[in-house]
Amino acid sequence: MGLRLRWIAVADASPADATALLGFAHSAQPLPGAGYDMRDLPLGAALPGHYLVLEDATQNPPRLRDAALAQASRRFDLLAGFVFDVVGTTDLALWRAGALAWRLTYEGHEDAAELVVRGDPPGDLAAWRAAAEDDHDIPLRASAALSGFRPDEDQALRFERLRRPAASGWIARLLGRG
Repeated sequence: MGLRLRWIAVADASPADATALLGFAHSAQPLPGAGYDMRDLPLGAALPGHYLVLEDATQNPPRLRDAALAQASRRFDLLAGFVFDVVGTTDLALWRAGALAWRLTYEGHEDAAELVVRGDPPGDLAAWRAAAEDDHDIPLRASAALSGFRPDEDQALRFERLRRPAASGWIARLLGRG
């Protein structure tokens, strides 16, 4: 099975602020060794200038949808990525000041697959295109250049487990947790 991952690099945020912003609780429980395993998601890791949150791409919770990312970007800049190798899709977007600043999307399952560029990505786009094997690679190269994280390469990062907050409200009471 191919890679299926969402990641969000939260600029200039502490681990506690970044995880709370995205609906997780910071646990400070490190994984043994470097790198990550898809079975351990959700995970977090410190990057230079960013705190990285990884989530399973087969999930599409409201907290990771565009409207929620726009809202969260009022506090911190967010570099949000998505890769789903099975269908050949990659996506990278910068959310800033409550709005989408730019987005690079490649949907390989489309008949006329090509990179779709929205907004005004950094000037390095031409260099990323030149270095890429194909358009699928461009959002991944951009992520590596802008945040230091590329999901399809081995990482020397030290990841930690994140916790989802306990259920609250009527659902929690229904489940006997509230």
